[in-house]
This record gives sequence, C-alpha cells and structure tokens, in this order.
Amino acid sequence: VNATIISALVGIIGLGSISAASITQNILYLRRRSEDIVNGDLDTEVVTQREDELGQISNSIDNMRLLLSEKNQKVEMSQEKAD
Repeated sequence: VNATIISALVGIIGLGSISAASITQNILYLRRRSEDIVNGDLDTEVVTQREDELGQISNSIDNMRLLLSEKNQKVEMSQEKAD
C-alpha cells in the first residue's frame, strides 16, 4: 500500500513538473515576442497551439501586432500622400 501511495505521489509530482516547465516556456516565448513587437518587429507572427488562457493571451498579442502593423501602414500612406 505504501509503495502504491509513493508511486502515485512521484507520478503526480512528475506531471506537475512537466506542466510547470511547459507553462514557463510559453510565458518566456510570449515575453520574447512582446519585446520584439515593442522593438518594432511587427512581421513575425505570435504562434500557439494552446487553447487555454496562455493560448488566448498569445492570440491577443498577435491581434495587437496585426492592428499595430495596419495602423503603421496607414500612417505611412498618409505621410506619402502629404509629401
């Protein structure tokens, strides 16, 4: 019985560690992509396969990237017309 309980606990801890590592990797990816966008890279898509909250955040960041890109293009076109 004790061996079963210990095995179950080890399994739970292992799954928790894998899950935490996956979440951490996704957060670091989002941080890097956000920094790229802040630095002007509006061409690189923010890609995710996740369907959880991190996936929603990724999609929101990518939508902001697209909107910023569109607005920048409109500003550039307006400046070209003004010149």
